[in-house]
Parts: sequence; C-alpha cells; structure tokens
Amino acid sequence: MKLLLDNFLRFISNIFLSNRNFPNKIRTRSLRVFDLSNKIKISRTFFLIFPDREIYLRTNGRVRFVTIPSWLQLIFLLFLVSLFCWITFTSSQYLLHSEIVSAKNNKIKELKLSYSKLDDKYNTSRKEFIKTTLELESKHKHLVYLVAEKNKLEQDLKKITDDLALFKQKHKNQKNKNIAISSKIEKEKLALSNQIINLKNVMDKEREYSESLIKELKSSKEDAKKISRKKEEYKNSAENLANEIIDLSENIERLRYDQQYFADKIMDRTNDDLKSLESIIKMTGLNLEKIISNNSKELGGPLLPLDWQLEDHSDEASQEAKNFQKTVLLMEEQLIKWQSIHMLMKRIPITAPVKTYYISSPYGRRKDPFTKKWSFHSGIDLGGTKGQSIFSPAPGKVTSVSKTGPYGKMIEIDHGFNLRTRYGHLKKILVKRGEIVEFKERIGLVGNTGRSTGSHLHYEVWYGNRVLDPNKFLKAGKHVFKN
Repeated sequence: MKLLLDNFLRFISNIFLSNRNFPNKIRTRSLRVFDLSNKIKISRTFFLIFPDREIYLRTNGRVRFVTIPSWLQLIFLLFLVSLFCWITFTSSQYLLHSEIVSAKNNKIKELKLSYSKLDDKYNTSRKEFIKTTLELESKHKHLVYLVAEKNKLEQDLKKITDDLALFKQKHKNQKNKNIAISSKIEKEKLALSNQIINLKNVMDKEREYSESLIKELKSSKEDAKKISRKKEEYKNSAENLANEIIDLSENIERLRYDQQYFADKIMDRTNDDLKSLESIIKMTGLNLEKIISNNSKELGGPLLPLDWQLEDHSDEASQEAKNFQKTVLLMEEQLIKWQSIHMLMKRIPITAPVKTYYISSPYGRRKDPFTKKWSFHSGIDLGGTKGQSIFSPAPGKVTSVSKTGPYGKMIEIDHGFNLRTRYGHLKKILVKRGEIVEFKERIGLVGNTGRSTGSHLHYEVWYGNRVLDPNKFLKAGKHVFKN
C-alpha cells in the first residue's frame, strides 16, 4: 500500500509540473525540487483529507475499536467515482437502446397483425372440418346401433323358441309326477286313520287315570292347608328378623361409604401432592425411582403385593370390603412414598446459594475466557458483589475444603442421597471439613480466587460421578416457592 501511495503522489506532481514551455534542464531541476519539497506537502494534504479513522464498539462493558486506514478510504473514494462514471455511461447507452427497441416493437406489431389474420382464416376452416366430421360420426353411430339391434332381436327370438320347447318337456314330466303323488297321498290317508283309532283308545285310558288323580288331590289339599298355617307363623318371625338385618346392613353400608369417601379424599390429596413433587424433581433432571431404589433403607423399602396382604374372609367377605381394604393398603403405600419424597426434597439444593445474582456464564459448552477455545463448563457462574454472603441451599456435611487449584478457595457439601454441591473462587471460607451445616447457613463469601476473570461464585451440582445443570435446580426452586 505504500507503493500505491508513492505512485499516486508522483502522478499528482506530474500534473502540476507538466508545462512544456520550460526548458528541459529547468524542468528537471524543478521536478527534483518539487519531488523533494512538495511531496511532503502533498502527503500531508492527503493524510489531512484521509486520516486514520477509528470506530469504537462496546459490548458487555468491554470496549473495542476497528481502524479504517487511509489507503482503504482512498480505495473507497475511487470506487465511488468509478461507480458514478459507470452509471453515467450506462444511462446514455440505455437512452440509445430504447430508440432501437421502439423501432423493433413497431415491426413486431405489424407481424402480429398479419399473423392474427392468418389465424382467423385457419380457425374458420377448422370449424367447418370439425362440423363435417361430427356429422359423419353421428351417421356411423346410428348405423352401428341398427345392426346391433338386429342381432339382439335375432338372439331373443332364438331364446324364446328354446324356452318354449323346454316348457313343454317340463309340463309332460310334471303330469307324470302328479299321478305318482296322488297315489302316495291315498296311502298316507289310510295310515292316518289307523293312527286316529289307536289314539282314541289311549285317551280313554288317560281319562280313567286322571279321575283317580283328582281324588288324591282332594286329600292333599287338606294337608296343604295345615302346612300353610304353620308357614304363616314362621313367615312373621322371619320378617321381623329380616327387618333387623336390613337396618344393621344399612348402618354398615353407611359406615363403609363414609370410610371409603374419606380414604378416597386422602388418596386424591396425596396423589396431587405426589404429582407436584415428582414434577419438581423431574425439572431438576434427577431420576426419582432410581434414587428411591438406591436409598431404600433410608427412604423405606417396597411394599408387599396387595393380594398377599388382604385378610382371608372366605365366602363371608363382600366385594366392597375387599375394595376398601385395597384402598387402605394403597393409601399406606402412597403415604410412605409421600414421606420419602418429602425427606428427599429437604436434601435437594433447589434454592440459590446467594440472595442476589445474575448468571454470567451458563452450564455446558462455552469459549474458555483464557484460551478462547471451546470447552465444557461444569457449573454456572453467579455474578455478584465481592464479599457477598454464600448460604447452604440444603442441609448437609462439609466433605471438602480447599484453598488452592483452579477453583481457588472451594467448599464441597454432601447433602445425602448421593447429592453434592461445590462452590468455587471464594474470598473467604467460614466452615470446616466435617462440619454439619443447616439450610440457609452462611458458609463463605464471594470472591475472585483461583482461575477466575472477575468476582463471582462458581456453583456446581453433582449426583454420584455425574455433574448436573444447576440452573434446572434453581428453576425448580422458583416453581416450589411460587406455589
């Protein structure tokens, strides 16, 4: 770019000193003088017109600037001048071209007019041709229709003659069948008359037997009257007992209904509370079933199957009693689960370790502030004022206290159920290793120790050997305290 600037200055000097009236010697001397003295003036004038300009950019409190050098400004000016010349040239060419195009458009109009006349003639001849072809097609179709009708009539005539011959043959065969049927009917009439005579004899015997039965019924009626009197006496006593049984069963059913109603209410409230607690734990990314199974001794083991726990009433237990017993067992199981989840919720770090903060660096993939390369950020950075108090988000035991390394001054707390939290870059540590801390107990101060670029708290949440996103726990905590 320096070579380009020198050539430009030499070009300006040639313009100013290109006077042919001077002798060659004077001209060469003046050129040398001008080349030495005026070159400096031209360069000063150039840098006055095109000084290095700077554009300042401010992002997140950081100020950066971009420098636009003099040679880039000169190139941009030359580009604008050449663009203006090009626009002037193309405009003049466009005006000349429009006149040529208008002449060609007139000729095209004349050709279109002649083409439209030829097209009209073609359309009229085409319509006449179509008309004649349609007439020929209609006559051909009518002729084909007549031939088809003739063939159809001939086939119908042949079919009718065949049907008539077949009908005559069937009529002859039917006549022979009728003769055979009439002889068969005569034989059946004779057999039926013999059967009627036999039935009359049987009916006479049955009538004699029925008369003897009537005599026996008269004697049995007197015995039935005696039995009915005793039955009435037993019936009255049975009705009294039945009324007492009905009253007792109604009272039992009323009590069972009330118990079932209260049990269902408790189950509904427990289920609603369980669903809300499970949804909150799910927001943190933890596997609730896995935590309960891994800590069954502390949270309560699994219950036995319902069929094994039901009492054996044999045939006396009603279905309602069994249903109520199942409801009670389910309610006990839900209450155990509810107690386990409440015990777990007390240990989950769902509150922020500082009162006021903003997330200056999120969890996950980010550019390292020192190396400027992509790396994994195992926690979140909570920005705040230096010396701000840090509180334990859940009760637990201090398992590690360190004052050196990339975390700087660091604390690690074990909250039980394989959950741990870690706090880095502290200014001051206020607890000791092995110390038991309660919920919201003050454990340290926000600082800038270790591998840090500013005053903030580096906060991590671990489940076993796996690091989790702490922001999910903070969102779950906001949901809890909002409700």
